[in-house]
Amino acid sequence: MGVVHRRSTAVAAGAVLALAGTLLPAGAPASAADQPAESVIAAPNRSLPRSEVLYTAGTTGYLHVQEGKGRQWTDAATGESRAQTRLPSHLNTGLGTSGNGDPGGTITVMDLGTTAATTFGIPVGQGWVQAYNESVVVTVEESGDHRLAALHLISADGTDRPADAIPAGLMFRYMVAQDRDGAVFQFADADGQPHLIALDYATGAVSEVFAGLDRSELPTSIALSKDKVLGYKPSSATAFTTERGRTDAPVTRTSVPDPSNSTTTRNATMALAGDRILVVHREAVPTYSAGQKLWSVAIGGGATELLARSDHRLATAPDGSVLAVGGTGPGDWAVHRFTPDGGRSVVREVPPVTAAVDGLSAAAGRISTVALGDGTDARGLYTYDLDAAGRPGERTLRYRVGDTYKDCAAGSSCVELFGTGNGLTGYSSGSSVHLPISTNSLHILGPGGVSDVRVLDTSGRYTLFESASAKKLYVGDTEAHTADDVVHTRARGAAALWGTRLWKPATATGSVNAYDLKSKKTLADVKLGSGCVPQELQAVGRWLYWNCGPAGKAGVWDSTAGKNITVPSGGETLLGDGFLVRHDRTGAGKLVLTDFHGGAGTSVTTRDFADLPAGDKPSQRHVTWDVDRFTGTVVYADATQRIHVRPTGVPRTRVTNIESTTDTFINLGWDNDAEQNVWHGSVQLNRPARAWKLTFKDATGRTARTVTTGGAEGARLSLTWDGKRADGSVVDGGRYTWALDVDGGDGFRTVKSGTTDVEGAKTTHRDYNGDGIGELFGFSSAGTLHVDGFHSGAMWSSSSSGWPAGNRFFPFGDLTGDRCNDVLVRTSSGTLYRYDGKCAGAVNKNSPHVSLGTGWSAYNYLSWAGDLTRDGRPDLLARKTSTGDIYVFAGTAAGKLAAGKKIRSGWTYNQLLGAGDLNGDGIGDVLARDKAGTLFRYDGAGNGTLKDRKTVFKNWGSAYRKVIGIGDLNHDGKNDLLSFDTSGRLWRNLGDGKGSFGGRTQVWDTYTNYAGGLS
Repeated sequence: MGVVHRRSTAVAAGAVLALAGTLLPAGAPASAADQPAESVIAAPNRSLPRSEVLYTAGTTGYLHVQEGKGRQWTDAATGESRAQTRLPSHLNTGLGTSGNGDPGGTITVMDLGTTAATTFGIPVGQGWVQAYNESVVVTVEESGDHRLAALHLISADGTDRPADAIPAGLMFRYMVAQDRDGAVFQFADADGQPHLIALDYATGAVSEVFAGLDRSELPTSIALSKDKVLGYKPSSATAFTTERGRTDAPVTRTSVPDPSNSTTTRNATMALAGDRILVVHREAVPTYSAGQKLWSVAIGGGATELLARSDHRLATAPDGSVLAVGGTGPGDWAVHRFTPDGGRSVVREVPPVTAAVDGLSAAAGRISTVALGDGTDARGLYTYDLDAAGRPGERTLRYRVGDTYKDCAAGSSCVELFGTGNGLTGYSSGSSVHLPISTNSLHILGPGGVSDVRVLDTSGRYTLFESASAKKLYVGDTEAHTADDVVHTRARGAAALWGTRLWKPATATGSVNAYDLKSKKTLADVKLGSGCVPQELQAVGRWLYWNCGPAGKAGVWDSTAGKNITVPSGGETLLGDGFLVRHDRTGAGKLVLTDFHGGAGTSVTTRDFADLPAGDKPSQRHVTWDVDRFTGTVVYADATQRIHVRPTGVPRTRVTNIESTTDTFINLGWDNDAEQNVWHGSVQLNRPARAWKLTFKDATGRTARTVTTGGAEGARLSLTWDGKRADGSVVDGGRYTWALDVDGGDGFRTVKSGTTDVEGAKTTHRDYNGDGIGELFGFSSAGTLHVDGFHSGAMWSSSSSGWPAGNRFFPFGDLTGDRCNDVLVRTSSGTLYRYDGKCAGAVNKNSPHVSLGTGWSAYNYLSWAGDLTRDGRPDLLARKTSTGDIYVFAGTAAGKLAAGKKIRSGWTYNQLLGAGDLNGDGIGDVLARDKAGTLFRYDGAGNGTLKDRKTVFKNWGSAYRKVIGIGDLNHDGKNDLLSFDTSGRLWRNLGDGKGSFGGRTQVWDTYTNYAGGLS
């Protein structure tokens, strides 16, 4: 297939060295003058300290190997080092040897500090056993049956001193430990059981060490001090100490710290410093950590931490002090000396290592790097986030990536990184795509069954990758939540992602088209006029870069102008918003910028942008730079491991939404489902937002809430609304419009809008299921209460049976304050009850209820007009049968009704309707129809009374058996009328929000749930 550009990989990272920048003024497009100036990030220290391996410590210094340097002897007093070009074959405390130790041969012992050397001859018939000091070497003479005949001490002048006799029957095995005063050897008896024999070089005396221990306990590792022998098994948590030179000396057991974490093996190294045992455990995975704690343990018990991290190698000097390498981390790492009297000092600091960054990407102000090092580093994905002024923040470890990578060519240690623009960074693990979420979790995208996955492009939630063996392209979606999160598969070829569109070559040569990943539709072909099949595609906003191969044509399609822009071809090229950057590898190498932001038909300029060495061979695809498609900056690494963040100065496109997912409803009544009772919006922008505001308005256009905070990751906003106003009160149920306004640095503009239905909220007029739409009450002669409503164009019904036939039902507001409208029920005896609504349709006769008093049969009309007293509670409107007087019974905080207050006299209207707020002033209103068919409106005054009447319609409603103020039927926030005619048909008149209504529309053909009454 043709080239599909890899968007990054690199060499650098660290702290900011230099920066100058300014915020963009609102309403102004970005330009060279008002974009931040270049910032430079210094290469940081590697996450692991510099490797420092101790071999031996002498009187004046120590032998060691430091990473980046060979073997060297360092003088402890001056800190001066000299190369030790020939590492001695055996080591003692500051001494080394050369020679083969064969019978008749020679051994040379050298003081590594002074370089003074002494040569010893090995007698014929004896073999050197690797034990020595400046004055003697130790040899062994065996009997004919390979049993030990004798140990000998050979001086430089050839003197041969036999050591004291070894217990009979023991066979020599090997030397276990030594210092300048003597050595400890392991022997075996006739049963193969081990014995430890100590030899004193000065006197030739021998003594068995730990003779009183059971053979199963006998230590396998030995450390010596002037007067003590320390024995231990590296896998054990017990150390043994005894007096040196005495076979009958008592043995002390000491418990040492025992590691219990998975990164440490139970494999200890120990040394003696006076009466203290120094203990450190080895790392199970040494490349991932700086080491374990170094402990000081008093003989007999009691541990103290000496170093937070330490290498497992310890070196004992002739004066009894112990050297160890460690500290807290790369910036605090040194060779330490611990003396027998409890003293401690730093012998020499170990400088940190500059991190070699082997991957680089930039997206939406997040710079991502990978540090691989030379095999001793923690392989980490690190990020720096830029602020609005272009200043990088702290280096943050995002994820510890694996050891094996398939992205880069053989022989190169690199990881190709791809910033998504939503805060994530992707790379290939070989068989899948990894997108770390945190230091211990990640998204994994992959079809399975392939081993050569390579990432090609990313855009927010979507990632484009390929498999050469499968000959497939895949698009993974981090929000798909399927088995492999692959949402699209197609044949391998050139392709590019931006937003929801996957660009690819069309069937016709010289044409391309886009497949929309959400609608799953292929858009119309775009004729590029290239006359060739693109081998490379890149997309950013209105721009589509195409390239027909290294020696072919290249151009940028301007979708706004519908024309092509000719641009230079050849070299590695990355597309930005209105510009291209090309890596010219000729000569010293440079980045070249081509500016075409004005679009097709305007001037196109090309200029050198930055010096960048030719670097790796193109075949290695190890790119050291990237273009941030979301911010218009270029990021590249120089030869000193520094990262440059340089704005191009090219004006950017205004902020837009390129992909989003938003909720269309929330149900605040689902207390057991936290996700359902919160509105969520996820909006991917073409550039990071500096500020935003999400405004929700009710159906009347009143602002319910403005949200100005939320989660922002790169250029993606994650927004929520809990269905409440700023004061914490729950909004009314119904349909809300929302708009997201974003400032991308050049002023606020609306980037996304929509509607959402709020259910389970504060119920509105006659709403009994929390959806903001009013319901109709019908009572059958069989004693069944019907609550019927309209939702999404369909009618729904809820019912309860067993009610006495003489009951009357009156829909009412929320008296109890539980956000659910209640129902008033009048019995045949005239007692009025409040039945608590449940926001789920009809109440039943066993629902919680409370009496509101007796004598209510005196009223021939009861209705909920809304809130007439403007105290936030529903009020009851009632007409007395005997006089036609109108009374208002105000709702109380106790969930009951206050005493009636007469507000009108002698009403003879044949229909009265408590219609709720009809004119948008927040106060309940009343409709009344006289015998002549004139419909009047009485607006609530807000003090429990009614204003003078206004005519709504004349000659209206003579064919209606019942007219009901039904509340809002169409989610427009305006209360409507529902009428029932003599043929059983239901008609709707939509309210205009100004106190009147539109023409009627039939909503039901024959309504039958009314035989016992309709309300």
